[in-house]
Amino acid sequence: IVPNKKDKYDIIVSFASILEMAKERVIKIEQKHSYGSIELTAGERAMDDAILEKYQTVDAIEAAEKGEA
Repeated sequence: IVPNKKDKYDIIVSFASILEMAKERVIKIEQKHSYGSIELTAGERAMDDAILEKYQTVDAIEAAEKGEA
């Protein structure tokens, strides 16, 4: 889930983002057995226009902050 992350900050931010997306039902998190694999799949709101617009806005802000816009 968090490939090529160099420090704890990247891992924590990625984990918090996953929890936020699960809370908004953008992704679904399932674990069928104790200590088993955790699966992430598209949630019921994955293609919701309001959600897509929200994340596109965040991407645009981050790109502008990095000078990519």
